[in-house]
Amino acid sequence: MYLLLRLAAGSNQHYTSFVRQHVRQVSSHILKVYACVLIHYLPANLGMNTNDYNNGMTIFYVSFLTAELPSQLVSKKVGPDNWIPWVTCLNLKMVGLT
Repeated sequence: MYLLLRLAAGSNQHYTSFVRQHVRQVSSHILKVYACVLIHYLPANLGMNTNDYNNGMTIFYVSFLTAELPSQLVSKKVGPDNWIPWVTCLNLKMVGLT
C-alpha cells in the first residue's frame, strides 16, 4: 500500500488523495477484523472463560473511570495546557520507579 503512495507522490494531487483515502479505508477494515479476532480468541488462548473476561473488563473500566473523572475535573479547573504536561511527567516518574 505504501508503495502506491510513493508512486502517487509524483502524480497529480487528485490521484494522491484518492490513493490515501483508499489506503485508510483498507487499513481501517483490517484493524476492525483484527480487533474482532482478538476479542473472540484472546480469552480462549489465555484460558479464561466468559465470566473471567467480563470481570476483568469490569475491573478495568471501573478503575479507568475512577482515575479519569477526577483528572478531567482538574483539567477543567487548571486548564489542559497546564494539566497535561504535569500528568505526563508524573506518569514518566511512576514508570521510572517500577
